[in-house]
Amino acid sequence: MKISKKGVILLVLTCCGFVFLLAHYGKNADQALPQPSNLMHLSKEGEATKRIYAKTITATNQKDISKYVSYLVPKARKNTTKALSQFFEKQTVRNTLLSYRVLKSAKGHLLAEAKVKSINQSGTQKKYRDNITTMNISYVKTHGKWLIDLTTATNTQLLK
Repeated sequence: MKISKKGVILLVLTCCGFVFLLAHYGKNADQALPQPSNLMHLSKEGEATKRIYAKTITATNQKDISKYVSYLVPKARKNTTKALSQFFEKQTVRNTLLSYRVLKSAKGHLLAEAKVKSINQSGTQKKYRDNITTMNISYVKTHGKWLIDLTTATNTQLLK
């Protein structure tokens, strides 16, 4: 099949036009998407609650129950102390905060989502399996201080 000179020129111009359109609209699409720096921005309350949650993770890694429960509402402290005591007797787990974002915020209340990676350090996999868990954390502001009211695991992905 013989292609004329006009056909080749038309084909080249069409290809160039297509590349130009992709380049032009590709830039606009990138600008329309949220940039990572925007995704990571938290409000003042979000930053405060993230710091609190990070401190609870440090406390669990150190098996410091009294420090951990100090970030909880008073009504949750007794049962949580008992549950953590039993857990820490049998297991050593290293927790790492992977992500944190605020889902809802209203005066005196905040709901956040955290992803936490938990790795069993006990040497036995029978009781506790390595995982990444997504949790919803409900906070209430009491006497000007954010406290954790409730933590609910919404998804657990086993790693091994």
